Amino acid sequence: MAVVTALVVAFGVLTQILSPSVVLDIVALWPLGALAIPVAVVSWSRRRRSPRSLGLPGLVLVTWLIAGLGLHLSAWSELPSGAADVEGPDAMPITTASMTVEIVSGALEVGPAVGAALYRLGPLRIGGQLGVPEAFEQTNGAAATVVVGERLDSDWYRFGGWWVQLGAGTRWALQIAAVEVEADLSDIDLESLAVVARSGSLLLGSPTEDATVSVDGPLRISVPDGVSVLVVGPAVAPPGWARLPDGWASDASGPGWRIEVVNSEAAVEITTR
Repeated sequence: MAVVTALVVAFGVLTQILSPSVVLDIVALWPLGALAIPVAVVSWSRRRRSPRSLGLPGLVLVTWLIAGLGLHLSAWSELPSGAADVEGPDAMPITTASMTVEIVSGALEVGPAVGAALYRLGPLRIGGQLGVPEAFEQTNGAAATVVVGERLDSDWYRFGGWWVQLGAGTRWALQIAAVEVEADLSDIDLESLAVVARSGSLLLGSPTEDATVSVDGPLRISVPDGVSVLVVGPAVAPPGWARLPDGWASDASGPGWRIEVVNSEAAVEITTR
C-alpha cells in the first residue's frame, strides 16, 4: 500500500495533476514516516506471536504519505509550499487600491480576505507550469497600487493557478487576466473591474457607487436581483430586462453596474440571484 501510494503521488506530479512542491511537503513531515523504523523493529520481534503486526510499518508509511498529501492540498501554511503565499500590509490606512494580476496560463480565484491584510495571494495547490506570485506594491497616503507578477526561481514551485484575497473596507480597481477566472466579488467594494479570460464566472454584489466592469471572454456574471445594471455589447440577459440598441438594462435604479462586453464573439451570460 505504501508503494502504491507513493506511485500515485509520483504519477500526479509527472502528469501535472499535483504540484512538485507536494514532494517537499511530504518530506518535511519525515518524523511521521520515521516512526515506521521503531514500529518495524517491534513488529519483527513479535512476528511469531502476532504475524499481522508486520503490516504496521507499511501502514505508518501510508499514513505519512496520505497526511502529507492532504495537508498539501489543504494549503497548510507551515509546510514548505506555504512559503509561496504572500500577505500585504495592514488595510486600515488604505481607502483606495488598484491591483493588476495577469497570468498567461492557469486559473485565478478571487475572493474576500480573512484578517486585516490589504490583500493575500498564493498558488493553487494543483499541478501546472505557473511559478509563484510576487507582489510589487506602492503606497501614497491612503492609496495603494499592487502589481502581481510571476516568480520563476524554482522548478519545485510550479502550480496550476493562483488565488487572490482582497481586504474589506478598501475600494478596489481590478485588472485580472487568466485562462480561467472564478471571482466572488460580492463583498468587495469595486470602483472598476477589467477581466480577460477564456472561461469562468463573476459574482458581483451591490455597488455603493456606479462602477464599470469590462469583460473580454465567455463569462457568466451573477448580479443581485434589484440592482441597476446596464449591459453594453452582446450578452444573454435575464428575462424581463429591457432590450437596448446596444445591449440590455435592468428595471432597477440607484447605484449600479455598467458591464461592457469588449469581445463581440464572447458568450457573456448575465444572471440574477
